[in-house]
Amino acid sequence: MAASKRARTSSTSGSPSSETDVTTVQLSGGRALSPELVQLWRSGRFTDTVVTVEGRSFVANRNVLAAGSKYFERHYDNEHMRDANHPKLLENVTAAAFELLLTFLYEGRCTFEESLLAPVLRAAHFLGVEVLERAAVGALTERLSPSNALAVWTWGEELELPELAEAAKETALRGFDEVEKIEDATLAQVQALVADDRLTTKSKEAVFSAVARFAEAKQPAEVDLLGLLRNVRFAQMSPSFLHETVSTWPMLDTKAGNRFLVDIFKQLSRSALEPSAEPFRVEAILGARQADPRADEEGDWEDLTKVAKGALKMRLKKLNYEESGDQAALIARLQVAYKEVGETEYMVRWSGYTEDLDSWVRISALRNCERLIAAFELTG
Repeated sequence: MAASKRARTSSTSGSPSSETDVTTVQLSGGRALSPELVQLWRSGRFTDTVVTVEGRSFVANRNVLAAGSKYFERHYDNEHMRDANHPKLLENVTAAAFELLLTFLYEGRCTFEESLLAPVLRAAHFLGVEVLERAAVGALTERLSPSNALAVWTWGEELELPELAEAAKETALRGFDEVEKIEDATLAQVQALVADDRLTTKSKEAVFSAVARFAEAKQPAEVDLLGLLRNVRFAQMSPSFLHETVSTWPMLDTKAGNRFLVDIFKQLSRSALEPSAEPFRVEAILGARQADPRADEEGDWEDLTKVAKGALKMRLKKLNYEESGDQAALIARLQVAYKEVGETEYMVRWSGYTEDLDSWVRISALRNCERLIAAFELTG
């Protein structure tokens, strides 16, 4: 069980004294020894072992250490380690954290500054003090915020504490805009965040900006970077951001990066691809083919754009559809033909990109390209 409170500390340096609030944590739930035994330990009487951590020596009782710590139980069960005067040198544990762990084993609780919570958790995990570990995990979970979520997530993964790692991940998802030091995250963590539908942010542009900061700091392999970016919701970003920020990002200024940018734009079926639209300008129409025929649904013709209707009329002329003087009859013929022929796809040449990036785009995704389409239909 964890509780927190604020303690006041004062400092002097030749100037009027100042007080600083320090947040403390109390972890409890252990089995306290009698006050008399605790006093004997603190006075150093009748202790039978010494543990050395970071150059500091701590006296203790082997039976207390073995009863509360799986690490020390295994250690003292080893025949050649039974010399009571043999100092025990610990690694992976700080002296400050070990001192608090000892207090917990003797008194059943310990109180310390909040900044020591992570070292105490590591010490409890490494030395196998399960009660203290559970208490520390609970205290960290209560104190989770976007500012510390990535660090706690990393601790949870390193110490194989899945519940702590998941709690930290959920905190980062809920407060992504406030997550600090995304550059310190791992590739797997950033991938997990941007791929999760629970990600909450004020704008999708903020997600790309965070991914960009991470990539610029960590310089992942291009295949990993592109894999990460495929989970970013570019379709929900503004055209100006795509043009001014995404398409000009230096880390995408590669052949594979250019292909990725073109693929993004092809997938934005609701976007308006125009001859002058950025980040991809349509330079020319190079070919045409029919997509799968449309299902026999009412309203298809009405849903077509002006460009699509005009292009279809031109293609139907090539297919020897006779025009009728009756506009209603003509539209009826075109509706039937559209369902038979299907939607046209055009091979598009992108201005500023090499021919190997030419791509097929459905007519429904093109806007204001009448002249380019007409030029192709009349001469192609």
